[in-house]
Amino acid sequence: MQQILTSMWQRLKISVLFVTHDIDEAIFLSDRVYCMTARPGSIKAEIPIPLERPRQQSTMMSSEFLALRRGLMSLIREESLKAMGAKSVTRVCRGSILTCTGSPWLTYFE
Repeated sequence: MQQILTSMWQRLKISVLFVTHDIDEAIFLSDRVYCMTARPGSIKAEIPIPLERPRQQSTMMSSEFLALRRGLMSLIREESLKAMGAKSVTRVCRGSILTCTGSPWLTYFE
């Protein structure tokens, strides 16, 4: 699916706003990833993705990719811990766009 989306984007040369639940997919597809806060949702960080295009599946094992993943996971953890202090544990990441428990990543590629 990622390769199909990337191919379409390269062929059509349009800007795309993409929402996904998968951290790796967000990094792989995007030029920028936006991290949002828990409720109320606002932009916490804009993370540029400086990986060369076209991207291959092997890119996901590169040190650059893994460093981006670690940084984004750190932002997610920060928001998750904040949210845990608020309401119930089952809603830890509901208001976050960057999360591994059900809320989507918001990604943008141009």
